[in-house]
Amino acid sequence: MSRQQQVEKREKSVVETLIVILLVVVLMASFIYYYFKHQAGVSSVGFNALSHSFSAKLTSVHAQWLMEGKPASLVLRTSLAGSETQMRQQQRISLNAYGWVDAPPGGGGNVSRCDLIWQQVLAMPMVFLKSPVSSLELRRPALLPAKDKEQVKPLLMGKYSQHPGSICRYSLLSGEYFQYHLLNGRVETSLG
Repeated sequence: MSRQQQVEKREKSVVETLIVILLVVVLMASFIYYYFKHQAGVSSVGFNALSHSFSAKLTSVHAQWLMEGKPASLVLRTSLAGSETQMRQQQRISLNAYGWVDAPPGGGGNVSRCDLIWQQVLAMPMVFLKSPVSSLELRRPALLPAKDKEQVKPLLMGKYSQHPGSICRYSLLSGEYFQYHLLNGRVETSLG
């Protein structure tokens, strides 16, 4: 091979290498762009699915409460199918007077009431897609109709009694949230 051919071969090799590197950089840039573009949507859809799981578990616990004669608490027994053996789990669930999952206010020491409810319902850490889930207890006064149908009076309760208008809101840092109404078991998402 002549010297001229060797130089042309090296130049061709360098050009091919530069083209391959350029293609890899373009593909990586497009992947990163689409990843960040759709990350919020994936998070939103996943958190919405988590709220549906939360709601389904609440509904099944409430149905069992009705079937068992409205006890103050339930013991849920679940079977986890393994590869060779079946494992059985038992979980005690605290309920309020309306048959919905509840926890005593301030009953968990450093853990909030809503955190305890999350643990009872989902039995998982308060983390979603490596992002912490925060909980907040909102209290609304329960309203009773007055004698005049157009007026409504707040229901006054004792200092340490359960507040029937309580709502637990579980939210992500991105702003998505769902909230659980302890009075009626309704779960609402920030998406509507």
